[in-house]
Amino acid sequence: MVIVYRVMIKKGKVEDFIKLANMVLIPAAKDLRGCQKFSFLQNISYEHEFIFYEEWDSEKSVKIYKQKLIDLLGPARPGEEFPESMNKLIESDEDIYISQ
Repeated sequence: MVIVYRVMIKKGKVEDFIKLANMVLIPAAKDLRGCQKFSFLQNISYEHEFIFYEEWDSEKSVKIYKQKLIDLLGPARPGEEFPESMNKLIESDEDIYISQ
């Protein structure tokens, strides 16, 4: 399963997001057996834009990852998949590509 996910970070929150990615998001993914690749890219022309490129062995592994983030970072708002502590840094997000 391949996921390409784009996020735009709120002004003044880029460094907080980079720290969160490097200290929690990336290590949490790479610790899971189902994660085959997890890349975190920042647009050099627009520092508020980031792309995650992820390769997972199954949809179940992605669900385990999302639950692990909630366990580490706290609850998500109703209807949201990711913890509120992460979402509060994000201006907008979109799934660019998901393959099964």
